[in-house]
This record gives sequence, C-alpha cells and structure tokens, in this order.
Amino acid sequence: MAVEKVLAGDKMHKINSFNEFAGFTGKCFVRALGVSPASAEEIRQMDISCTDRMRRGIGFYARISVLSNIFSAADAEYYTNSYINWQASGRKKLSIKCTDGGELTIRLGTALDKTVKIFTANHSAASESIVKNFVVKLLFRADAVLKGISSGNLGEVRIAAQNVVKIQEYLLFYMLYEAGFSVLLIQDKCDAAICNNLLELSDKFIAGEFGKCSVPEYNPDCAVKNNSGESGNSTVKIVLPERNRKSRSNVNSTVSITIPPRSTPAGTSRTDIRSASGDSRTERSAVLRHEKTFEELARLASSVVMIAVCDRFGNVKGSGSGIMIGRNGYILTNNHVASGGLKYAVRIEDEETIYETDEVIKYNSVFDLAVIRIQRTLSPIPLYRGNERLVRGQRVVAIGSPMGLFNSVSDGIISGFRNIHDAEMIQFTAPISHGSSGGAVLNMYGEVIGISTAGIDEGQNLNLAVSYEHINDFIRGFI
Repeated sequence: MAVEKVLAGDKMHKINSFNEFAGFTGKCFVRALGVSPASAEEIRQMDISCTDRMRRGIGFYARISVLSNIFSAADAEYYTNSYINWQASGRKKLSIKCTDGGELTIRLGTALDKTVKIFTANHSAASESIVKNFVVKLLFRADAVLKGISSGNLGEVRIAAQNVVKIQEYLLFYMLYEAGFSVLLIQDKCDAAICNNLLELSDKFIAGEFGKCSVPEYNPDCAVKNNSGESGNSTVKIVLPERNRKSRSNVNSTVSITIPPRSTPAGTSRTDIRSASGDSRTERSAVLRHEKTFEELARLASSVVMIAVCDRFGNVKGSGSGIMIGRNGYILTNNHVASGGLKYAVRIEDEETIYETDEVIKYNSVFDLAVIRIQRTLSPIPLYRGNERLVRGQRVVAIGSPMGLFNSVSDGIISGFRNIHDAEMIQFTAPISHGSSGGAVLNMYGEVIGISTAGIDEGQNLNLAVSYEHINDFIRGFI
C-alpha cells in the first residue's frame, strides 16, 4: 500500500523535524525514529508552541505518553452502541463523547470505515466479534486522546504519541490522520512492530538513536512559552517553563534540565538561608536530635508516599512522590506533580489500601510546591528549621519512587546552592529519576531539608531540591 503524502496547497510536503510538525497546518502521519538531546529540546519547544496556540484558541494539541487500558463494563456498553449506530448510518457517522453531531461526527465516521477495512485486510480470520472488540477499544481511546476538542478548533489539530508499537494503537492514530489531523509518533525506544505495508501508511524521519535519550515529559497545564526575552551567559543552562511573571535574573548554562513542565524558569546564584524560630517542637527535638545511620534514615521511607496522577476518568497519567507533613492527612509534593491531574491515588509503604483524593489544599507555582490531603492519620517526617547553615559536602539521603520503584533510598552530598528565579534550590548528588519529584531530601538527622524537583539528564547525579526555607513558609499551619 502506497504512502499517502501530505498536501500543502498543491505541493507535496514531508515532515523532517519536530519543529516542522509544530508549524505545519494540514494533515500528516509521520514517525520520528529515535531521540537525541537536540531533538528532545525540539520536542519541548513543540509542546510549548502548540500548547500556547491552543490556549489562545488556535487549534487543538494533545501529547500522549501512555494509552489507557482501564476499561469498564459501562464503557464497553457505550462504545458498543456507538459501533452499532455507526454501522446503521452506513458507516458514515460516528457519535462518541468527543463529537457533537457536527463535522467531527462525519470525519471520524468515514475515517473509521477506512481503518476497519485496513484492519480486516490484515486479519484474514477476523470475525465480526473480533472487529467489534477492536472498534470498541479504538473508540474508547479516541475519546481519551481527543478529550477537550471542539468544532471550533478543528482547523489545527496536532496529536503526538510516544512509543506506539502495537497494530491496534497504530491504527488508532491512522484513523485520526484520516479524520484530517496531523499525527506524530515519537518512537524513541523502537519502531512499531507491524508489517511493512502498514508502516507505509505513515512517513518517517530520523530524530536520533533508539533508547539513547529521554523524551521530555509533557504537562498541558504548565507548558508556557518563555517571552522574557532574556539571554543566558554561563556554564549550565537550565531550561524550565516560565511562570506567569517576568523573570529578573538570567539563565546561564549549557546543560538542559528536563523536568515535567512547571511555571518557573531558571537562574543561578545563592542567597543566605533564613532560620525559623519560635517553634516549641524545634526546642523539644533539639534534645533528641542525633545523627542517624543510613539504616535508620531508610526507615523514614514509611513517611514518603507514591502518588499516581490521574485524569478525571481515573486514568493514570504519571506518578510522583510526596512527603507526610501533617498528621491530619496533609502531603507535600511538587506543583508540577499535582497540576498534572485532577485526581490522585496515594500509596503508603506496607499498606494495601490506595487512598484516592481530589483535594489540592494549596499550591505555589513559583516554588513548585503543593499540598494534597487524604483521609488518614499520618506520621510526618520532621522538618529542618535552619538550626545550622547547610554547606557543600554535607551528606544527604533522598527517598522517592523513581520510575515507579516505590520508596527507593539513595545517598549523596550537597554539591551546591542555586537561586532559580527567586526559588532557593539545593543541588545534590543522590541519584533520582522521573517519579522522584516530590520526594524527600534528608540531612543525617532525618530532617527534610528539601523536596526533589528536577534532575539534569545530560549530567550524572546533578539534581535539584526546593530548599527547606520555602517549605517551612509554605506549609505553615499544616503541622
């Protein structure tokens, strides 16, 4: 089957980069094979540009890292009825949750017809039941991908998905392409494991090597274009999306930090750390305060939680970590973790119960902090009160759930102090990865001196934590 090329006016157009995809207005279906550090930065810029346009009412953008597999009996009944009604319309009109009876109903209806024909042509033994099950799941996923689309923003629809390898997933995005949308598959691990005649339905370009570089995570609530107009002039470039006010310090680096987007950009310097006083708990704990062994510090993992970040349907979009800070269910995490979803499923070490909540009690995008609450009595970790000045070379322990590995413990030292546009950051060497965000950074007394917030992917053990001084100010009244 021949590849259908993209028409730009009367000319053939081939997408050769993420930048071209972000600027292209039309219909395309293309695979980006591999990722390099340079193309990873292009992906981040693509996210910013496309999300900014959508926020200004120009088109629609979705970037999908994982397709949902959570499928209820009610979903099966709903999409089975959609399938039956689509057949009754002569396979021309498709009504699902994202359609409103208008143009999209027709576009998806005819696109589904083409997709089903391709599916059956490649499954000679496909029975009516197999076809129905394929379509029902495809429609469920189409609704998830197109959530928020409307008839007013069909002019520029761009959809990017990561690591699409199965034929059912691939044909979902082919259907969206046939509906008139621009579709990009970011294949950073491997290409789709399907036959060549199906691969020819999409074009491709080489963006790097497979498995050599991470794709930046995407958060639609926090990717904001940097319009500060400031330039950098130092040795470490920190790339963070800008918060909603103009920055006052310069970015100065050559290595990029890749973190889930938040609304704070970057800088580099150090200010004096303030000391909190007047807390009777500090006076009491001073008597019992002693340096702990690594084994004793590791036991504090029972007060660090793993947070599954979910959309309004309960589909898991990502994960992070959190720190118990108040007995009445208060958990501290990063704002870029909390802002990534509408519901949260909290897991506590050595417990089978999953605590679900949609309570975001407080957040601050400048310092990347948020407090959520669950209905359970907790055992908080003590917070550092600034009794002594933190110094470079000081030993620290990090606890979090990197890559979903619940409550991993690592050790290192404080390697520096940074001021990231008015946010005090501690640079430390204890290894962390995606999913560690919101985890605890402890001193050897078992006190929280910071909350993990970012790591520099291009470096080794170059990580940042929001300093205790911001934490103490932020959570006042919760403990």
